[in-house]
Amino acid sequence: MNSFNPLKGHLDSTNSEHLLHTDGSFSSSPGNILALQCNIASKVGGLSIIASAQAAYIHIKEKFPDTYHLVHSKDAIEIKRNSQKTLAPIYDLHNGRSKIRFRFPDGAAEITPSEEVAPIYKELCEFFKNNNNVVTFQLHNNQMLIADNGSIVHGRTKYPESELRDLRRLNLDGNGILNGKVQYGIKLD
Repeated sequence: MNSFNPLKGHLDSTNSEHLLHTDGSFSSSPGNILALQCNIASKVGGLSIIASAQAAYIHIKEKFPDTYHLVHSKDAIEIKRNSQKTLAPIYDLHNGRSKIRFRFPDGAAEITPSEEVAPIYKELCEFFKNNNNVVTFQLHNNQMLIADNGSIVHGRTKYPESELRDLRRLNLDGNGILNGKVQYGIKLD
């Protein structure tokens, strides 16, 4: 996605800050694998940011010992973008593992946590805003980031409108020849 071809409702096609999120958070079945290929890096700004879904889960489990399990509820959060919307868990359980589905309220999407989950969602937002909980780095020309979309959240910093930045994104379902051999999401204790 790049700012020289903007798409309505897609922050990744603007030069604006793109707050931490999982790709496809508004979809009923987000891709398991995220691939970002940098063709042209911005000289100023446009830094990549990632954070651990597992570290965030441990944090909310400690902060909300009696209610953290509500993030697994099938109606924990509603996420809408344009005509796409889903009602889903924030941490979706599958065979002892969990995949995060997260997005900040960023103007491009509407986020509505359930009443019971709202304080936990607010705490997740605070956790991901804290610079001590994120890794910020520059993707350079011809570099690629490949990650488990259910194990991390990612975003990027703003960059000047005058900068030419070209980043290609690809989301994969992970159901190819390695299906069943790769485990997605985080291990819960």
